[in-house]
Parts: sequence; structure tokens; C-alpha cells
Amino acid sequence: MQHPKAADDGKGRLKPHEARFLAAEVHTDLGVTYYRLGDPQQAVSHFASSLALRQDAMQLFDQDPEIAEWPAEDRASERRYLEGDSSTRQLALPAALFRSGRTADAEPILRQIVESSRAAMLSDPGNPGLRNDFVGRAGLWAEFLGFTGRGADALAVLEESSQYLDELQSDDPGRVAFSRTVTVALYRLSQWRQELQQGDADAPLQQCLEIRKALAEAELSNDRSQLDVMLALARSGHASEAQPLIDKYLNHPNPDTEMLIEVARALSQLSAHLSDPSERDALIQRAIRTIQTARTLGFNDLVYLNGEPDFIPVRADASYQSLLKFESP
Repeated sequence: MQHPKAADDGKGRLKPHEARFLAAEVHTDLGVTYYRLGDPQQAVSHFASSLALRQDAMQLFDQDPEIAEWPAEDRASERRYLEGDSSTRQLALPAALFRSGRTADAEPILRQIVESSRAAMLSDPGNPGLRNDFVGRAGLWAEFLGFTGRGADALAVLEESSQYLDELQSDDPGRVAFSRTVTVALYRLSQWRQELQQGDADAPLQQCLEIRKALAEAELSNDRSQLDVMLALARSGHASEAQPLIDKYLNHPNPDTEMLIEVARALSQLSAHLSDPSERDALIQRAIRTIQTARTLGFNDLVYLNGEPDFIPVRADASYQSLLKFESP
């Protein structure tokens, strides 16, 4: 592969390992897109291709005679960077395997990744990036455990990671990525404490809501931040604040499946706070219609629909169960 502006004499041409890393990035981006839109099987294909290209790139890096002449420190530094880059993306494949129903394939990989991440964090406790990695990966592992019927184990993992949340939040108050990791962990902790009726589920949810409100106010044009605060508001029962966001995204000119599923989660959670049976059923049916629209548009992540705790209020409805059997075009 050659850079489009490469000169005829080869200057500007990509090295073989660089070309493969760029190709791997393309597959990673495609995999992330399919994963977000609810097509985990397509995501698996692209993530597997990305991983294979990265492994090939590492071999080519080691075999490159020009790189062999670099100073040892420069070679080692570049290799550490490439290895770290690949390691970060290794999480994508088992996540997609899990969501495509291949739990036996995903479990040992996820377990090993979380154990390695914990060990790395504990070996360098002053490193905020490693702390952020562990909390995020522990959250995915907890999701896997919860979705596969091991809620008590999921909660134990979340309780362990929660001891690092205050520190992570204070590591760099302006770092949005850290704040988002914290809010997802708090939200999951609240979910499983409520589901298992163990511990205070309200405190982490309120902390999550406060942080998400601040992020949403700072990023008014960021749909992800707005959807995040919508979910926290709905789970907290703040219908008057959540409803305008729900309406905004239901009436979005270009809704995608991720957006619709998040709205359905919010509607499901709001229904749990209603005492009037007819009002509650109206929200449940609205949530189910929204999911049906997402399914028609290609959302095929049945593992998520079966496992996500936010859908518990609607899961017993017969029409919801029929969505789990519906084949979208």
C-alpha cells in the first residue's frame, strides 16, 4: 500500500507494517459501527480481520531490516506503542463475540483481559489511564456475567471497580473519557444493586445523573451525552425532564438503531415509576414499538434485548417476546 502523495522514488511510501495497521483501523471502525448499530455478527468479522492484520503488522515490524538498524531504545519504544495499540483493541472482538451469542468463545478472553488489566493497574497505581482501563473492562465483564445469569458475580465485580471511581473522577476533572467511564460504572452498579436488592441503588444513580447532566450541558450538540442523561433521568423517574429528550430522539430526522434502543430503554424505565396500569402499559407499548422500528432497521443484538436490565419492565410482555423471534430484513 502506498500513500497517495508518495513520490515516484518511494519517498512517502508506507512501510508494510504501517499499511497493515491502517487497514486494521478501517476494519476496527467498521466493526465499531456495526456493534453500535446492533449487528454483532458483522462486527465480529471486522474485528477478527483487524486483529489478524495487527498481528501480521507486528511480525513485519520485527522483520523490517531498516527498523532493525534503529537505536534499540527507539525500536523498543515503537514496539511498546504498537503492542499497546493492539492490546486496547483486543477488547472489541470478545465483546462482539459475546453479543453475537458466542459466550463460550468470549468468556475466557474477557476474563483474561480483565485479570491482566487489574494486574497492570495494581502494578502502577498512580497511572490514571490504567485505572480507567480497568474500570471500563470490569464493566464489560460485569455485563457479560449479568447477561449470562450470574448477577451476583456481576455485582461483585462492579463493587470492586467502584472503589476506584472517586479517584478516577478526580484524576483529571476535565477529561470527558474518564467521566463517562465513571458514569457507566455507576449506572451499572445501581442497576444490579436494585435487581439483587443488595445495597443502596439510589446513591450511585444520583451521582451518575449529576455527572451526566454536567457533561450534557457542556456538550449540547453531542447526542451520546444527551442520550446518557436521558437514561439516567428515566431510571431516576424524572419524567418531566426525560420526556423532552425522548421526544427529541423519537422525532430525530435521521434516527439510527442505537438511538432508538436507548429511547426504548428510557421508556421502559419510566414505565416502572408509574402506578396507573393504563399509563404504564402505554409507555411499555411505546417502548416495544420503538424496538420494533429498530429491529426493522437491522438491530439484531438479541443478547442485549434479552439481558439489558433496563428492559426488565417490558420483558414479560408477549409483544416484546415476539420481537426476539422477529427476523429483520
